[in-house]
Amino acid sequence: MLGYKGRGDYLCLTGVVLFGDFGHAAIVFRQLVSPQTLTKSRMNLLVSLLLLMGGVKSAEKSAGVSQKGKATYYASKFAGRMTSFGERVNLKAFTAAHRTLPLNTLIEVTNLKTMKSVVVRVNDRGPFTKGHIVDLSHAAASAIGLMGKGVTNVTLRVLDKSRVGDLMSVLTVPDMNQSLMQPVL
Repeated sequence: MLGYKGRGDYLCLTGVVLFGDFGHAAIVFRQLVSPQTLTKSRMNLLVSLLLLMGGVKSAEKSAGVSQKGKATYYASKFAGRMTSFGERVNLKAFTAAHRTLPLNTLIEVTNLKTMKSVVVRVNDRGPFTKGHIVDLSHAAASAIGLMGKGVTNVTLRVLDKSRVGDLMSVLTVPDMNQSLMQPVL
């Protein structure tokens, strides 16, 4: 069991991952481990274990879920800010924000006007406007014809993990200079 004793509190990463939102585990993980004390191979192992314990199991339960609502895209001012997953917002990556789906879940978003679809990875929380179900990166918004329009009606469908092998292009590779919480598959 991974844990950290500090300031009189015992924080258990396993407990955070198993019983809480994976985004909170990412925040705790970043607070507990400094880049100076962690080797790249050890970090890859720890992140892989966290993903296996938390993200995969909860995403499995969501497979096949679909929703209909409005999609928007991130304003440029959010580029570089931290996401709920502990990554920096990258407007060129195929990522999205969703209020309730497990972080690191793959979803297919279809623009109902153009019928264009894109697969994105949920790495943030939002949008928080009534009727809006997903915020997309600029790359994803552009792929479905949303850029310049602001808002459009979409459907989203959660993909099951059996399709992950076909969709490796939407998953990011760890970058030691960016964030401690990049997914490793």
